[in-house]
Amino acid sequence: SKFKKGSYILVCPPSAKVMKFYGQDVDEWMKTTLSELKKHTDREVVVRLKPSRRERVTQNTIWDALQEAHCLVTFNSIAATEALLVGKPAIALAPNAASVLCNNSLHDVESGLNHPTLDEVHAFACHLSYCQFTANELRSGYAWDILNESS
Repeated sequence: SKFKKGSYILVCPPSAKVMKFYGQDVDEWMKTTLSELKKHTDREVVVRLKPSRRERVTQNTIWDALQEAHCLVTFNSIAATEALLVGKPAIALAPNAASVLCNNSLHDVESGLNHPTLDEVHAFACHLSYCQFTANELRSGYAWDILNESS
């Protein structure tokens, strides 16, 4: 969908498991990220802790949380992809499937956000879906054939 303006910044913190992989601490990341955001914007910052799976797919969805957001800020959550798919720019501070269309610096939160075109978001979504294979497609060699097709 087309990019829409919003009022607040939605921050989706990483899990402790992800931060352990990167040798960092979640609480320290939150403190640093929120402090840095305050240097670059005076917008309200809304922190969305990851709800249980049941809750986040029924009543407390990321789509609802993004409705009035200016942008999403995360470490490397899939939420960055979800933001782009509903027309919101995203800042991903670590490598991520959506990095190709995201900003990677909090400095960009007000004036430098990437607003991909509908065609860019569509191509990105197609690429992501084209990289998903079933166990049978992997076993049969079909996935390997697809991955080795020339563009």
